[in-house]
Amino acid sequence: ISEISTAVLCLLANFDEDGHGVQDLGIHLPVTKIVLASTFVVLFITIRSILWPAFSYYFIRDCMQALKEKDDNKTVKPRAYAVRVMAACDGGLTVLQIMWLGQIFITLKAEIEKLQAA
Repeated sequence: ISEISTAVLCLLANFDEDGHGVQDLGIHLPVTKIVLASTFVVLFITIRSILWPAFSYYFIRDCMQALKEKDDNKTVKPRAYAVRVMAACDGGLTVLQIMWLGQIFITLKAEIEKLQAA
């Protein structure tokens, strides 16, 4: 689900003015650029700032439950290690979500300032 906003971001990247996007695409399709940017922001905030923490909570809760289960099977140690790694990765991804949200607000502020100056 989290990759839905990434798909829109990939489309928006074509409008990048720093030489990575299609040259002058934003000039020829300004409304499309604004629609894609707005869609990305709404999807990112909805999916990665609202839904992600909820999904992450239940994932970590399941990880903790799996680690509490005692089993005489020889696969317990490797499985416990894998569960800990997945939980740590989820924590790292959650930190990235927060950092990216901050970057979105910084970029949004800069874009609004550009519009006001024009």
